[in-house]
Amino acid sequence: MALLREQADHFDHLVLADSPIVLQKQDDVVVLTDLRVDAVCAEQRAETERYETGTPEHSASVARLVAAQRAIRNTPKGYWVASARPDAAFHALTGSVPANEVRAAAALSDGTSRLVTEYQVATWGGRL
Repeated sequence: MALLREQADHFDHLVLADSPIVLQKQDDVVVLTDLRVDAVCAEQRAETERYETGTPEHSASVARLVAAQRAIRNTPKGYWVASARPDAAFHALTGSVPANEVRAAAALSDGTSRLVTEYQVATWGGRL
């Protein structure tokens, strides 16, 4: 989840899980995202990287990773995502940035952001 709220003199932001907010400032681009999921299940994640994508071994490894992540999702020992549990919202990363520092902004889905984060066919430094 990525929410951006424009106020008179600032932007408030909330990110939960890996949907980013991208802020184009005068001289740089700032990406606000919640990557706490990357800090959990390191063993299972490493295992998936040992197999070629599309192989039965990779599929089975990904299934084990997803099961391990689901077991700790929206718990203090894991990471938080938007869900039917309203208390997940209290674990979002929030903040504000002065409006006069922002030239352009975009709140993206995790799927859209994969063009940069996973597939590397674009960069955040391009124009928004």
